[in-house]
Amino acid sequence: MKFVLIPAGSIPGNGIPSLSSRKGWSMRKTAVYICLCVLAMLLAPAWTGHGASFYVSATANNDNDGLSEENAFDSLWYAVALASGRADIERVIVTGKLSFPSVINWNDTSSREILITGKAHAADHERAVLTYTGDAFSCGITISGKSKIRFEHIEISGTTDASGLCVRDGAMVTLGSGATITRNHNAGDGGGVYVSTSGILVMEDGAEISHNECSTYVYGLDGAKEMQGRGGGLYLSDGVVIIYGGRIAHNTVDGAGGGIFIGGGHLIRHGGVITENTACAGGGIYKAYGDTYVSGKGNVGIRGNTPNDVESGNE
Repeated sequence: MKFVLIPAGSIPGNGIPSLSSRKGWSMRKTAVYICLCVLAMLLAPAWTGHGASFYVSATANNDNDGLSEENAFDSLWYAVALASGRADIERVIVTGKLSFPSVINWNDTSSREILITGKAHAADHERAVLTYTGDAFSCGITISGKSKIRFEHIEISGTTDASGLCVRDGAMVTLGSGATITRNHNAGDGGGVYVSTSGILVMEDGAEISHNECSTYVYGLDGAKEMQGRGGGLYLSDGVVIIYGGRIAHNTVDGAGGGIFIGGGHLIRHGGVITENTACAGGGIYKAYGDTYVSGKGNVGIRGNTPNDVESGNE
């Protein structure tokens, strides 16, 4: 697999690699696209930490006002939908395990970032866990449109036939400290996370995508065709994935890309660890199409994947 090593510095203070030294029209178009994505991140109204909170707990109900743990809502979708319309609500705090049989789909929730978080040092019974219990070939949680969501101290896990999280249609999702996408199983592509149609995913220190799995699935009207799942941890179809830190580890797949499968879009690696993932090809990263950029310390931390760390080819 060929990585492009790019000197840092095109946008001061953000750690994104400069593309100015690259030649050719296609590279310039790619540079413009990535810079626009980064600028959108930098200029977006961000979570400040000064606003009020909504609370969500499985033992509560939506007749409450949601403004305290004692008067929490029982629906995360409901809480985020309300928060998107109230400038004073900046975070949604989740207590305990929330199971939902229908797919959660947040579309155009807000032009500002909303934090969805559990408690930083919660006891086991209060640990925030989101679990999709349906069996549709889809995603447990889909974030799309103009939505900007940040996850911290929360686990998205337990799907049996769906990606844990999907980011698409221009939405931006940040996995911050304590955000974990784990133990999801998809009979298809993207066991943990699926990024498509100009979605933006950012991973920071303390985030983790681990122990997810993709398996072979059948398709077609007669069900006679088989396709090996790709991207055990993460499948990038289109859009941008920026890895500042965190871990992508212990993911498995029948096909290619145990940690990450790149089927299009742009992967920017500035740090993080990709380790102990397993696939038939490209245990760490498999690049079929799209672009991969490495800056600074980006090459550090890809190790111990089976059968190899990186591989490229058109499947």
